[in-house]
Amino acid sequence: MDVTGIVTAGAAGLAAVLAGINLWVSGRRELDKWTRDTLVEVFVTFMDASFKQNGICTTVTSLDSRKITERQHLRMAAVGAHDTETDTLTRLRLLASSRVVTAAEALHEAEHKLVDMSFTDPLPSIESLETVRGSVLSTRAQLLEEARRALRLRDTAAISHSHRDTGWYEFRSIARSYENRTGP
Repeated sequence: MDVTGIVTAGAAGLAAVLAGINLWVSGRRELDKWTRDTLVEVFVTFMDASFKQNGICTTVTSLDSRKITERQHLRMAAVGAHDTETDTLTRLRLLASSRVVTAAEALHEAEHKLVDMSFTDPLPSIESLETVRGSVLSTRAQLLEEARRALRLRDTAAISHSHRDTGWYEFRSIARSYENRTGP
């Protein structure tokens, strides 16, 4: 019996088993990395569309955005943001947990109410708009919390940045109407 041959064969067999395990672990790690990167991309796309839709609703309800052509332009932009969210929801349903999808759908529904209210004529009271905006903010915070949980991130940061009590929305409305008159 050749001891060297047995040890060599055993070492080669062990090396093959370890290489197989390494390939499986590497493949799993690559799949996890791809899933995480894709989820981050999907979350960012969804949140960008959400913030865009909220900004559109704020602009359309400001005093300077009552022109028919500007309202139509904003309406089309709101539809575009909505369509982006709807497309992104499909990707979330494929990749994310049911808790994330439920939170995203809740935000999407809250934004439906905000858009409906923002484009009515006459506009509802400021208090009614703020109530619906509050719902959008709380459902957005819930989605962020669920997204961070899905990505295994700690210490969820609340959204505290706000343009309330500033002239930002009026400034943006004036800038957009100027851009509409002069082109980009």
